[in-house]
Amino acid sequence: MAVTILFNRRIVYMDRRILLKIMKDISREEDINYIKGSEWIELSSLIQKEKLSVVVGEAVYRYCPYEYQIYLDEVIMQARNNSLLYLKELFRLDRLFRNNKLPYILMKGIPLSQQIYADCFARMSSDIDILIDEEKMKEAYGLLKELGYRQHVYFDENGTLVTIDKDSSIYGDLDHEIKCIKKLNIKSFAGVEIQKATTAIPIQYIDDFKSNTVDINVNGLSVKTTNALYSFLHLIANAYENSETIMGALRNCGIKDYFDIMAFLKKYNKELDWEQICNLSEKYKIKHVFHAVLLNFCDLFGYDLIDDKIIKKFENWSYLTSCTSNGYTIDWISPFSERIFNEQIRQKEAYDYLRSVIPQQDCCREFQNSDNFSLIFKENTLEIRFRWIYENDERLIISLLNNVPSETLFSDVYIKKQGEEIEA
Repeated sequence: MAVTILFNRRIVYMDRRILLKIMKDISREEDINYIKGSEWIELSSLIQKEKLSVVVGEAVYRYCPYEYQIYLDEVIMQARNNSLLYLKELFRLDRLFRNNKLPYILMKGIPLSQQIYADCFARMSSDIDILIDEEKMKEAYGLLKELGYRQHVYFDENGTLVTIDKDSSIYGDLDHEIKCIKKLNIKSFAGVEIQKATTAIPIQYIDDFKSNTVDINVNGLSVKTTNALYSFLHLIANAYENSETIMGALRNCGIKDYFDIMAFLKKYNKELDWEQICNLSEKYKIKHVFHAVLLNFCDLFGYDLIDDKIIKKFENWSYLTSCTSNGYTIDWISPFSERIFNEQIRQKEAYDYLRSVIPQQDCCREFQNSDNFSLIFKENTLEIRFRWIYENDERLIISLLNNVPSETLFSDVYIKKQGEEIEA
């Protein structure tokens, strides 16, 4: 969960857009001759920060001058070692769950890396997501306790991990997961999320994902995960959550999801039935999600893998949603290829959107219980629920204030103890 960032004393001046150019050129088998001298050090730091150490680092390695390969070696090795720690945890978890006859499905993470890149270490993950029947979640938590896990609460201002021994989510019954964590060594933590659904796929549709699975081999361990089609549905929905929702816009809108989509399409595009995908996206009410994410993807990578005819299949949806005609939650002004790399522009447009749709009188803070903090905005059928725990020096902007200048309408609020101590 916490991975030491190499070169953390060095200021990275390299533009994140360079990653896009590099992957485009590599996919076209063009030379990477524009990274010069010490820029390789900055690139090594950048790909580590973006969790692309293996995917990008190994792709550009042969272009790197010998004297700078040591920097790529370090970030690649660190990423692979971190993935190895998670793989070892997965082996322990799998053995314990099998011995107790508790079935589970792995989502994203290690199995997705195996599906897309044929390398379980290629795609960096921050936790292990296990999909469990809702009535089995308490049992799953009890087994994880035997492995040393406890429910994750937050990291305090000194970086000390704070946990709670509770077999249901600290956010209440509405939450879809129990986030667990344990310390592996002085620098590393392992996280496991026990899920009855996922952030991207609501619980009313999750049974279809449970029914469309495949067993894959991960370094000698046979694990159950969604098949290629349903992994793709989830990958698109997850990319939308991370880049197009309010939460995604206000947080770090990472490019990793779109690199995964590119790799998936290069591997499976000929096997995909776009009519079937379109029908399923309508069924699961993510047709607008596909439209938005595919538009974003083509804005980044062009139309080599996705043509305009495919995108048009997702243009209209029968269900009601508060999104724009293109499927976006926010009525963006800037193109995706600009806002994904520019936090200032992205967050300003997200703030402007919230100001326009959420009347001040409809904002309220709600403490559902003593250890829960919620901030709910309601506008007719629109409801945006913010539930956060302050973690690892990450400031999350979650408060609307009355009677303040527009430029300070959104202030940083630190949630330090499950809603018990709040400083504006």
